[in-house]
Amino acid sequence: MSGGLAFVERQRRGLHVMLDAAAAGAYAALQHDVAHRFLALAAARSNTEFKLKFVERVDAFRDRGTDRSVGN
Repeated sequence: MSGGLAFVERQRRGLHVMLDAAAAGAYAALQHDVAHRFLALAAARSNTEFKLKFVERVDAFRDRGTDRSVGN
């Protein structure tokens, strides 16, 4: 592989890694926002059972870990 082509390939791979990391961060932020909206909805409806189940699911998700980095 020529030097110029190798450079372009390294740049392309680096860009893919950055884009994957940005997408993972956006996905985590979206999940966080959705979780808070559901909790607010449950609170507004005063549905204690729903709130408890929701909190248990959020805790279980958090305990599994949310590392969505490249390769995971």
